[in-house]
Amino acid sequence: MKSPGYDDLKSRRRPDEWLAELLRPTLCSVFCWYAYPMNNFKSIVALTLLLSVAHPVWAKSDGGDGPRLVRDNEGWVYVDRDNRPVLRPYIFDNGPDYFEEGLARFVENGKMGFHDKALNIIIPAKYDFVYPFENGIASAGTRCRTQKHGEHSSVFCEKWENVHKPKESGRPG
Repeated sequence: MKSPGYDDLKSRRRPDEWLAELLRPTLCSVFCWYAYPMNNFKSIVALTLLLSVAHPVWAKSDGGDGPRLVRDNEGWVYVDRDNRPVLRPYIFDNGPDYFEEGLARFVENGKMGFHDKALNIIIPAKYDFVYPFENGIASAGTRCRTQKHGEHSSVFCEKWENVHKPKESGRPG
């Protein structure tokens, strides 16, 4: 006896089919010659890579003249309106670090620190690794090493200390 929902599963489209259909209207104005015959997921991945390489300055921005997040040959970087690098975010979950308690992590010269949403450096990059703030405190490590576990990693530091979130009026710069 077939399990419930078997016919539904059998009739469902493959992920590459619905993704191609989803992308087709968006891309058709420029890439219709390529997007229409997509028959497998590899083609979609190739198109995505083509788009990201062809125009690396697609940016995440609020639409104003403020800083934008772009990719360059070293990875993600926030740039100002003149495309000058401002700071490099710590990459977490395939994108810039999340803001926790108004601060996010950034990387500079192999060290980590914290910045605010206006990209002001609040805590300079002087730690080998930092965890996000929780209840006003972040754990910061020095003399750290990273151990890979497939696509994830664990961080082991010889020394940990608590970093307290500065008060709003105590912000540097």
